[in-house]
Amino acid sequence: QRLPFKVELVAVHIYITNIGYETDIEYLQAYCDSLNVEFISDHFEIDLKEDSKKTKCFICSWNRRKALFERSKELGCNKLALGHHMDDAVETLFLNMLYQGTITSMPFSIKMFKGQLQLIRPLLEMTEQEMKKFADLKGYKKEVKRCPFESTKREEMKKLIGGLNDLYKNARKNIFRSMDNICPEYLPHWEK
Repeated sequence: QRLPFKVELVAVHIYITNIGYETDIEYLQAYCDSLNVEFISDHFEIDLKEDSKKTKCFICSWNRRKALFERSKELGCNKLALGHHMDDAVETLFLNMLYQGTITSMPFSIKMFKGQLQLIRPLLEMTEQEMKKFADLKGYKKEVKRCPFESTKREEMKKLIGGLNDLYKNARKNIFRSMDNICPEYLPHWEK
């Protein structure tokens, strides 16, 4: 309401029916109604055996993101905001370094589909703990039933980073900051 330009918001919830988690859709609908924001909930099943080399978590996430991209295009949206936080970015960095041998994570913003859609992550500088505290202060309801596949490699990274943060007070934030402070000339294979 305070922006000097017009913005239209649509909240989209993608619900995979055969995963085993439960969300209170009526609560989400009522919350969006209280903000005068259109709410759309798409429900569908996915084939969890679509690729035996991929984890169920990856398959679900990939299908949900694909559905969000399709819905964004259908609605004519030029931006898609995701709720990733700092811990997600640091965990992704560690996962990619340890399992893929790459230094990649989650950007704040990236243009996709030849610039037709901009994916943004406006909460990326908030920690998971800060988001939980905010949710508690606001009295937001939690998921009815959490995903049964949550115990993944990402959970291992969460424990590893938590352990580092216990040893070094600002480890999580410094690891996050390091992604914007890369000195390639001090890396093994850097060449001019």
